[in-house]
Amino acid sequence: VAFVLVVKKIVRKHLAIDSKNKRLTKELLEFEDRVDALCLFAFDIYIQCREKIFELKANEEKERVFKAFKRAGLIQEVPEKDTVL
Repeated sequence: VAFVLVVKKIVRKHLAIDSKNKRLTKELLEFEDRVDALCLFAFDIYIQCREKIFELKANEEKERVFKAFKRAGLIQEVPEKDTVL
């Protein structure tokens, strides 16, 4: 995600903005705000992907343990009862 922030430095370096040019300075600040928003958006996507990977790994481990217990005969299925209300 950090590469997104590098864009600001690159743009500043290539523009070499003179502090007297207020219009260009304002536009640069607006651009940097958008880059910051993009960075936050990218970080949110990263966190979502990380959570999904953790969830997949946890479910895979649960399934592996369940299968091992089932093979060892430590799990017994309970038949459902018909309950009438």
